[in-house]
Amino acid sequence: MLVLLPVVLLIATLLALVGLQRWRPAFKSYWFVATGGALAAALVVLGLRFSLPQAASFPGWQLGDGLEFPFTLLLDAHSWPLALALLVLLLARLLGSVRRASGVSWPIWMPALAVAGAGLLAVAAGDLLAAALTLFLLDVVVYALHSPVAPEGSHAALLERFAINVGSVLLVLAAWATPPSYASLAAIFLLLAGALRLAVAAGPQAGANQPMPAFINMLRTAPVAAALALLGRGLPLTGVVLHLGLLAALAVALRFALRSLAADAPAHALYQCLAALALAAAMAGVMPAVLALGLMLLFADSIVQLIGRYPRARVALLAAAVLLLCGMWFTPAQGLGWLFAAPASPLVVAFLPLHALALLALLQRAAEPIQPPAPDEPWTLAVESIGAALPAAMLLVLGLLLPGAGSAPVWVGPAVLVLLAALWAGRRQLQRTGRSLLPPHLRLPPWQLPPLARVASALSAVLGAGLRLLSSLLEGEAGLLWALLVIALLISIASQSGLAG
Repeated sequence: MLVLLPVVLLIATLLALVGLQRWRPAFKSYWFVATGGALAAALVVLGLRFSLPQAASFPGWQLGDGLEFPFTLLLDAHSWPLALALLVLLLARLLGSVRRASGVSWPIWMPALAVAGAGLLAVAAGDLLAAALTLFLLDVVVYALHSPVAPEGSHAALLERFAINVGSVLLVLAAWATPPSYASLAAIFLLLAGALRLAVAAGPQAGANQPMPAFINMLRTAPVAAALALLGRGLPLTGVVLHLGLLAALAVALRFALRSLAADAPAHALYQCLAALALAAAMAGVMPAVLALGLMLLFADSIVQLIGRYPRARVALLAAAVLLLCGMWFTPAQGLGWLFAAPASPLVVAFLPLHALALLALLQRAAEPIQPPAPDEPWTLAVESIGAALPAAMLLVLGLLLPGAGSAPVWVGPAVLVLLAALWAGRRQLQRTGRSLLPPHLRLPPWQLPPLARVASALSAVLGAGLRLLSSLLEGEAGLLWALLVIALLISIASQSGLAG
């Protein structure tokens, strides 16, 4: 039951905020309560590292003998770092908001805590049914809390994101209902669900019509962590499907990596590149690499802010960030080496230049000047500095606490460093000479997810065509024969999958 303790602490913090407002109206230190609850939850998750795995099972549905569906929560080597990263990023954002501690009302801290609690449940889902339920809970909480504070004109986009996420939940349910003899089909369902959720979470955010940095950060962090945990529950693809999936995911990663290097590139281009790489690693079945790329995705924004906060130490901080994220042993990105220990496809070699491109885009963002913090009291500046440095410090700790590299190759990190240096030198040369890598007349076409209405109409058209074909087959004198053939086929599939008892 220790798995639930961090969620219980966050819920208790929410209740404490409501209770203090009700019984102590003059109380003004609500920020301390919210920060204390997040700190306690993070310390509990950190302590659970030394007794993994931690599981909790609750009675679910029982439809008969052998048809029991319990609700299971699990913290293991894959989900524990994601849960810790979620809470550490929440705590860092709360510490960075210390200047607003006495100038805002108590409800401003509640949405971030609520989204983090729902995200923790989704990260700790131990089976596919629990994953579907907790992901739907997270989607409802995010939509319900974001809609009232979203900017004008963005509500249609929020509804579209919610609909896509609900579609991914249906895919998770389809994977759960798929018989074990069709495990490859269930793996495809799960990867599609993870791809949809990562595309939504890593894409552009609508923001809020008032300053809520902790909540806005959780709107991206919690869904990304939940999607990465979902990918960790799936099975790898095989054969031609694996190669086609890798080609598609790596092509998307390359497109967003090149886009993130542009001078006017949006911040989410780098997130989408890392999300596509994590999805490709999940297709290959290398879960340590999924975790490594996921941690890079979760902490990328915090690293950029930390380096921009201290311009005098920029070079040293940039070098430290490169060493942390290049894939060296005893770093949070060490899992990338497992891609090359027993490669499922020769296409995994493409991870090396794409990883270097993503690091170059991250360094480019971090090297941009940002506005320094405004002067304030010394203690608030100290707290803000702790909040900025906390994610980087946790990356160092995670590198030591994650499972060891073992038999993973040691050349991955140095190879990425060499490629990064070559890409940086080539980019500097192109900038110095004013030339372009691509021919001047060649322009990459714009690429984005198709609108939900178009996807729904296409699916409706496909379904309608299938129903019309079935109706035409069942008409006429041969209709009975076709019906008997379909029934025989369904009985054959049921008997082979073990559903016939």
